[in-house]
Amino acid sequence: MTLILIDKIHQLNEIVGRLENFFVQKSFTTRTDRDDICLRYLVLIFEHHRGILLLADGCRPPAFSLMRPLTEAFLRLHVVMHGTERQLESIKNDTYNTEFATVGELIDRVNEFEPLFGSLYGNVDIKTALHGFTHMGKQQLIRMANGADIGPNYPDDEVLDLVFDRVGELVAVRSE
Repeated sequence: MTLILIDKIHQLNEIVGRLENFFVQKSFTTRTDRDDICLRYLVLIFEHHRGILLLADGCRPPAFSLMRPLTEAFLRLHVVMHGTERQLESIKNDTYNTEFATVGELIDRVNEFEPLFGSLYGNVDIKTALHGFTHMGKQQLIRMANGADIGPNYPDDEVLDLVFDRVGELVAVRSE
């Protein structure tokens, strides 16, 4: 790993830490169930991202395995903010199954984005890739060798994609 990448990871870790402290140290008035759940998901996102940053410096497979929980927390945060009452109830009852494409389209619609998250999360490969990173599938295994050398092989550009949470760029499966 290059010194530039290590420096970027440490800088980002400091920024995420400051953001997290801002939310943790501040008192909030919650007016609805949605407010409380949103704040909890936001802190959870910070925690997962901080975990990725701490692991990315030298323990990459577990760092990459946190991509799915981070992505799902991000999507669920948006469901809580803008989803239906039925979706909210299923999150509260712990019966919600992440609807990648539907929530991606929801994020695009409420933020008036051009098709961005909808097309990203509507891609079948993204669920497969996130699953593979989390459950030690092909996405992890192809990064466990460099030619004949066995061992972690995560190119710096993929680590940058991970720590800056550019999920769409990262989950493209390399062909070897």
